[in-house]
This record gives sequence, C-alpha cells and structure tokens, in this order.
Amino acid sequence: MINETGKIKNKVIALIGCDDTITSVFNSAELGHKNIFSFNSVAALFTQWDLGYINIVAIVSQSEVLGPEGIALLELIKQKKHINIPFFLVSQQLSASTAKLALKSGIFSIYLL
Repeated sequence: MINETGKIKNKVIALIGCDDTITSVFNSAELGHKNIFSFNSVAALFTQWDLGYINIVAIVSQSEVLGPEGIALLELIKQKKHINIPFFLVSQQLSASTAKLALKSGIFSIYLL
C-alpha cells in the first residue's frame, strides 16, 4: 500500500540476487501482509530504501558467505542504516568455518542450494 506521500508503508521482504526458483517460492508463500520485492543489485535496493519507498523487515540474499552480498552486505546495512534486520543467506557451499563466521556476524540463517 502506498501512502499520500507516495511511500510504501507495507512491510517488505527484500530478495537480493535471488534466482527465479527462490523468487517463485517467496512469491507463492503466505507471508502475512508482507510484500516481496526482488532486487538485482545492492545499489537498486539502497536507492529504493533511501528514498523511503520500501519498509524492509527482512532480507534474503543469494550469495556466498564471503561474497559481496553475504557478510559484506550485512555489515554495510548495519553501518548505513544503523539497524538490525533479519538477514537470510542462500548459498551453494558452506564450510564449518564460514558458517561460524556468518552466524557470528549476525546472519540469521544460511540455506544451502
């Protein structure tokens, strides 16, 4: 829903770099009154977020733990927005050491493809 200022007031789950399968799963899921917005880049996410067009309540990123949309993105969000948002990571590979590093950094959960 968009308010009188043109800004979205509904809660949004942001998908970053997610493939069609993951996007389809989220689009078909019953998530209450939350919208799913898919972004191909971090820049696109921050553009919408900084303008106040989205109210992000969770982020799902398809990336490796040490990839640019893994821990690095979570740290950027914390630094730029000064908030903690549930951050979920979907990866193709995961070792015990990278899992420990990810969870220690604040990633809520990691899912393997």
